[in-house]
Amino acid sequence: MANIFVAAGGRVKRGWWTGKTFDDLVALYYSLYYEEEGGAEKAKGQNALPRSSFHILDPKFGILCEGFGLDEIIEGSLIEVYDPIQMKANDGKHTHYSPNYTPADTAQFFRIIRSHVKAPVAVSPQLNANAFQLQPGKLSVRERLWLLLESPDSSKQAAYVLCFFFGLILISTMGFILETLPHFYVHDSSTSSKWFIMEATCISAFTFEIFLRVACCPSVWEYFKSSMNLVDILAILPFYCELVLNDSVPGLAVLRAVRLMRIFRLFKGFTSSLNMISKTVTQSAKPLYMNMFITMLIVIVSSSLLFYVERGVWDDDLKNWKRVSYYVCRILVESDPNVVVDSSYVVESGHSEAPCVYSEESFQEGLALNQGYFDCPFSFDRNDSCYTVYEPSPFASIPHGCWWCLASITCVGYGDISPTSLFGKGLGCVVMVGGIVMLSLPISVVGRNLSRVQLETNLDEGKRKKHLE
Repeated sequence: MANIFVAAGGRVKRGWWTGKTFDDLVALYYSLYYEEEGGAEKAKGQNALPRSSFHILDPKFGILCEGFGLDEIIEGSLIEVYDPIQMKANDGKHTHYSPNYTPADTAQFFRIIRSHVKAPVAVSPQLNANAFQLQPGKLSVRERLWLLLESPDSSKQAAYVLCFFFGLILISTMGFILETLPHFYVHDSSTSSKWFIMEATCISAFTFEIFLRVACCPSVWEYFKSSMNLVDILAILPFYCELVLNDSVPGLAVLRAVRLMRIFRLFKGFTSSLNMISKTVTQSAKPLYMNMFITMLIVIVSSSLLFYVERGVWDDDLKNWKRVSYYVCRILVESDPNVVVDSSYVVESGHSEAPCVYSEESFQEGLALNQGYFDCPFSFDRNDSCYTVYEPSPFASIPHGCWWCLASITCVGYGDISPTSLFGKGLGCVVMVGGIVMLSLPISVVGRNLSRVQLETNLDEGKRKKHLE
């Protein structure tokens, strides 16, 4: 659904575009300009307009062009129809447009109207090179209410309404977050809880707003097809589900997290910025896709190599791969002559999980009182007395290696698993350096496209401000 403007014979009228074919566009035109009973069908039969009679105003260059696609019809588009009957009725006049004109959205259009006419007007202005020539009229209550809720730029009251609901969203979100703090949390909260009362108040306001939107929207079907409107509805459903079922269904509390979906409505206040980011990502899609593809190849190849290097040996009892954790080697410790070395003597191993352990064989070897054998952990095979201590290999499969490679290539490095062999550490260095290179490659492309999109957006806003002046 889009709010568009259709011009013919020196006049411009607003219409709601909900069609999908060219015949729908023709039907919309006849319904706007042949309003008498049966006039649209009669005119369509006597004055069948070809597709070449329909022209769309290019938003970038400000010129009329034919042969446009229906996907080019967006919110605020302006279409001129060369209709001989309408041109004859208005002395053959064409609609004249400013060369700097760019289609505005609904809110911008109504703001322009209010800046030129004090009284309410119908949306059928004639555009010329200097100003808007408007035909006085009145908007219906339904249209006014729709603009109040949907277009914050249409009036100060609409901006106040938007700020009010934004405030409620922030209050509801902060309440949801603060409620989980240990000194606020109540496991079995009742309807008399301050958190419940605050949430119920916000939900009531959101519910009332949704009912008003459905009541005054141009098309109920198109309203429910909008993803953001569905987000609004889904955000309030968990509250009513909990209220009706009263925790009779196990795990219902998980649905409370769905309430946070309403925070996406805050994006409505940053439409221009989101559009700018969306255009930037769209224009940078090809290099980003290529970068993601190369990154995926690096992750798959690196994780496969890492699996075969770091998996260790297979343990038939554990049915798992195990790798060397450390070596335990026997060493001779000698202290001062006046200090007795026994099991109470402490030798720091430098290993958090394996301390040095006193060996009882020290008595059998006939050592002095200030001498003793200790079994200490080492990261290498120190002597012939060493034995190996194994641990389950964290790289037990290629998917395990994929997790490590992805964390390393994105320069995150959680440190939960890491290679220990010489070849594994060398491969890790290559992956980390390659990750820095891969992350830096698309930055220049995205930055350049963002600068270009921002420049185009600033130029468009300058053109609109020029019309307001």
